[in-house]
Amino acid sequence: MIQALQGVNPLSPESKDVIRWGGNLAPLTLTGEPWRLLASMFLHIGLLHLAANSYMLVVLGRIVEREFGSVRFALIYLLSGLFGSLASVRFSTGIHISAGASGALMGIAGACLAHAAIAFWRDEESDSVRLTGPLIQTIVLNLVLGASMSGIDNVCHIGGLLAGAVIGLAFAVTRFDNNVLKRSGAAAVVSVALLALLYCSVRQPPSPELLLIKRDLLRELDGKPPTDDAAAPDEAL
Repeated sequence: MIQALQGVNPLSPESKDVIRWGGNLAPLTLTGEPWRLLASMFLHIGLLHLAANSYMLVVLGRIVEREFGSVRFALIYLLSGLFGSLASVRFSTGIHISAGASGALMGIAGACLAHAAIAFWRDEESDSVRLTGPLIQTIVLNLVLGASMSGIDNVCHIGGLLAGAVIGLAFAVTRFDNNVLKRSGAAAVVSVALLALLYCSVRQPPSPELLLIKRDLLRELDGKPPTDDAAAPDEAL
């Protein structure tokens, strides 16, 4: 609503608007604006994008929150989203703008699979076990669509999925333990370790090429012509 009041198209925002509101792209995120890793998780490229991700969050999020608890669910969601964003700017080819909760959603899907694996191994009743088949189908479908269609940030999806699976596995191992200290300790150790890895990654010195692209992007956002023929970034969900 705030974006619409400021003139942003709610159905199909322009690239410059996505950037101004916190879109994730390497020339800015990796050159002194790491806050975009988090901000882009809560920014969507149009109302349809927001509606689709909100639906998935309601459907899948309730299951994962019930299995892990509210605090661990929040950690899985945030850390998976952050690592999905980081993977996007570190490993994607070309320059593109990424926004949306898809990395975080793939993370809770990965955590759900990890929980299902541990519950199955321990012969425990679990909603995650019963939903394993449909969940795998959903993950595969998303990855196939991401690989075959432009405008989808598949690297972010894969990064979030892997991070969520690792975090979910660490949490699920102690999920069935009655020792509160062990469960809390596992959550703390995993969270601190991943945040430290995230910090070290974004603190690496940016390349001269990224700094040049950033200069041109900032000039373009200010309405000035670029100093060279830098390509305009693409949007990715």
